[in-house]
Amino acid sequence: MWAGAIIEQAYQSQEHNIKILSKGLKNASVSTMNKAACL
Repeated sequence: MWAGAIIEQAYQSQEHNIKILSKGLKNASVSTMNKAACL
């Protein structure tokens, strides 16, 4: 039970990190496209 809760929490935080990463990648590609459009 206790180990399961730790695993669950680790999994959720990993999922959260992945969401942040993909959001950051999206923002990065958008800003890169905007810079390219300005040039």
